[in-house]
Amino acid sequence: LRRPVTREMVEACMESDKVLLTPKQISHIKDKFQNKVKIALGVDFGSSPSKSATVICILIHWRETDRYQMAFIEKRPAENQMDQAKYITELFGNCKCDIGFGDLGYGAIQVKTIQDGGADRLTGQLFNGVSSARFVGCRTVGDETKPMMRYDKKIDEHGEVTGMIKLDKTTIIQEFVDLLETQVPDKKKPEDDKLAKMKLYIPSKNDWETDWLIDEFCEITRRDLDEMGDVETGVDKRMKVRKMFNHPRDSTMSVIYAMKALEFTSEWNWV
Repeated sequence: LRRPVTREMVEACMESDKVLLTPKQISHIKDKFQNKVKIALGVDFGSSPSKSATVICILIHWRETDRYQMAFIEKRPAENQMDQAKYITELFGNCKCDIGFGDLGYGAIQVKTIQDGGADRLTGQLFNGVSSARFVGCRTVGDETKPMMRYDKKIDEHGEVTGMIKLDKTTIIQEFVDLLETQVPDKKKPEDDKLAKMKLYIPSKNDWETDWLIDEFCEITRRDLDEMGDVETGVDKRMKVRKMFNHPRDSTMSVIYAMKALEFTSEWNWV
C-alpha cells in the first residue's frame, strides 16, 4: 500500500490569510459576483454515528481565476435523518448554492427530502425542496471504462421517475489527488511560474477549522493489482496494472462530491 496524498500536498493548498465563510457571506458572494462564481455543495452521509460522520462541504469556483475555494465544511453530529435533510435544505438555500451532490449510499431518504421538501419533524411546518435538477443523488461504482457521469432512469415504488449519477470510484479519487497538486497560472503574468497558485485553496487562518482535514485526506491509500493473462492457454501474459484505492473518509468524499458538482451541467440526458 502507498499513500498518494501527503501532508505536504495538503498544506500547500492551505492559505493562512483566509477563513471559512458563514452562509450569509457565501450568499453575499453570489449576489455580488453572479455568474462569475459557481457554488456547489457536496455531502457524504455517514453510515452510523459510531463509525462515520456526515460531512458537508461547499466549494466556490471562481471562473476568472479558475480556482476552487473551500468556503464551508462541517462534520455533523449524530442526528435524525429528517432533521439532517431539513438542515441541508436550508443551508443550500441560505448559501444560494447553484448545485449539490449527495451520497445515496446512506442518504437516500435525505436526498429525496432535500429534492422534494418535507415537514419539520417536531413542528410539522412544511419546507420546500431545492428540486432534483439542483440537488442530485450519486453512487460510486467500479467501472473505469465509464468514468463520466451517467444518468439512469428507473421507476420507484411510487411510479415516479428518479435519477442518479454514477461516478467511478477510482477515477474521482484520482481526480481529487490530482486537484491537490494542480496549479493555475496568474492571469496577468501566466509565464511567471512563481505567481502560480494552487487550484484548490483551503482557509487555515483559524487552524482548528480545517487542520483536521490534513490527516483525513492523507488516509487515502492505493494498491495496484496486477492482472495476468492465462499462462496455460497462452493468452497474452503482459501485465496490466489496475489501480485500487481504499474508500476515503467522509470529509474527503464530501469535497469530491462538491468538486464533481462544479463540473455538472443541468441538462439531463437519460441513458
